[in-house]
Amino acid sequence: MRQRIIIAIVCAVVSLGMTSCIFGGSSSSTEIGTRQQLIGHWQGVSPTTSGLHFVFYDESAEEGYCWGKTWDESDDYYESSLVYHGNGWFMWKKGTDYIRMRHMINVSQAQSAIDQTIYSLTDNDLSIQDGSKRVYLVKVAQ
Repeated sequence: MRQRIIIAIVCAVVSLGMTSCIFGGSSSSTEIGTRQQLIGHWQGVSPTTSGLHFVFYDESAEEGYCWGKTWDESDDYYESSLVYHGNGWFMWKKGTDYIRMRHMINVSQAQSAIDQTIYSLTDNDLSIQDGSKRVYLVKVAQ
């Protein structure tokens, strides 16, 4: 009988511990970098992404978002090809371990935001998930 009581107590403690982990006991995602570190002009560093550029501005857009723009010179798409707050532009906000982007097009904004996972962010280095690939970028200008 005593052994059953001990087993019941152990099961109760384990299930209580699992419940607190599942329902918000502690957050598993930690802040990666800061919003201020993200602001600036970033360029890809590998041979396949060296033409890729992201610029994050501190200029307010709406609903807590700021403006940014992106282009890829390896696809013959240059900064001069961008339409102000249209094609190539996006609204962004930084989360703890992601960047939420709402891409713009000439006729309207995208209907849903896309979360890009941040793998690392320092004053000079950024690694994110861009579409289906992980890209590494360096800051080339503030």
